[in-house]
Amino acid sequence: MTIWTSGNNNHADDADDGLVDDPMPPANNSRPPRQSDRGSGPADPPPGTRPSAPANPFAMFDDTTAAPSRPQPAPPEPAPSPLGINVPPIPMDTPPTPPPSNSNRTMTEPAPLPIPGGMRPGQVQDSTVRIGLWGSTRSGKSTYLAALPIAAMQGGHGSWVVAGTDDLAADYLNQSVNRLVVQRRFPRPNRVIEPISWTFHGTPPPAGWGRNFFSKRKPVPDSVDFRLELHDPPGSFYENGRISEEAIEHLANANGLIYLMNPVLNRNEVQMNFEAFFSALQRLTTRMSASGQMDHGKLPHYVAVCVTKFDDEHLFRHVVSNTNFVRQDQDGQRLPRIPEERSAEYFAWVCERLLGGNTELVRSALSTHFHPDRINYFATSAIGFRLNSNNIFDFRDFRNTEQIDGDTGLRGMPRPVNVLEPLIFLERRIRAARR
Repeated sequence: MTIWTSGNNNHADDADDGLVDDPMPPANNSRPPRQSDRGSGPADPPPGTRPSAPANPFAMFDDTTAAPSRPQPAPPEPAPSPLGINVPPIPMDTPPTPPPSNSNRTMTEPAPLPIPGGMRPGQVQDSTVRIGLWGSTRSGKSTYLAALPIAAMQGGHGSWVVAGTDDLAADYLNQSVNRLVVQRRFPRPNRVIEPISWTFHGTPPPAGWGRNFFSKRKPVPDSVDFRLELHDPPGSFYENGRISEEAIEHLANANGLIYLMNPVLNRNEVQMNFEAFFSALQRLTTRMSASGQMDHGKLPHYVAVCVTKFDDEHLFRHVVSNTNFVRQDQDGQRLPRIPEERSAEYFAWVCERLLGGNTELVRSALSTHFHPDRINYFATSAIGFRLNSNNIFDFRDFRNTEQIDGDTGLRGMPRPVNVLEPLIFLERRIRAARR
């Protein structure tokens, strides 16, 4: 929209209209005035006589002569009186006549002109960020989804509100949170492939969070509102190298991917996990290449690689004893964590040293098929660590699971670790790329 600004030219208009009088009388002509110049006014008095004062002291000045330099004060203005307009009363039982519609107007107006660059095609659609979950059986996809709203409520990475966009999404959210928080049980594995749409409303994390991969980006706004379409197909869709078309379709339509790797697998499960991973990656690459969606020979997705089950007692003690990845907060709940700058090393260590076998090829395949600068790594836990009675982490007893009626349940309140952070990373990077 073009905005026109007009200046205040009132003084110039007054001068052109003759509304400003010259305070000095005009200069006398060199010739004496003729009788015709005087008009029809009274004749001059005889020489030697004094003219009598007129009733109006200024009557002797004609319309071409200015008033004396000391004008008389203007009389006070009368008090304003109401406009003498009779407004007939409107009958109470008669509805007011609606204004004429645009179709009845006789004067046509040009189409409104938007601000240049203010509205872009597809701007409304850009508010939707589609995230696909990628992982085989026992990777923890359903528990990860259930932990998202819990992590949002517990804070530590900004303040967020998560809500379902329809009844199906709200029911899924409520049932999953109820099992984790109230029943202290893990969510049942998902059996449907329909997308689950949630909205996120909140403020970004504290200053300095994630500065490594956002240092070259524009400043983050004070508040963020976005929508996520989370796809959680059953893990069996990725089993035995037989990847369903629905699973490939949901990965292809996603803007970002969360790849969940389970580091607590036996040798047979490691082999099956690699088969499912490589088959899905090849099918996805073929699908994107056939549709012309490859980006400089690589898949266009942003990827958050999450090494799950950071809370597992055997895994955690092994990592602490054999590496220097883990750091512990010095105040608050004194929670352990792997710093962001060491997360990629931790993932490489899990692939090469912990799981071994074909898992090392998973790390190589990710950096080959995706842009390395679009990948970030996280050590995550959907349930977190058990805290002692003082609400502090205790290395002597931190396991947050126990057996309940032959099933695995939770000992205490779930405290997710690095569950919301992968989504924030993906949302920000995807939104920044759209600008």
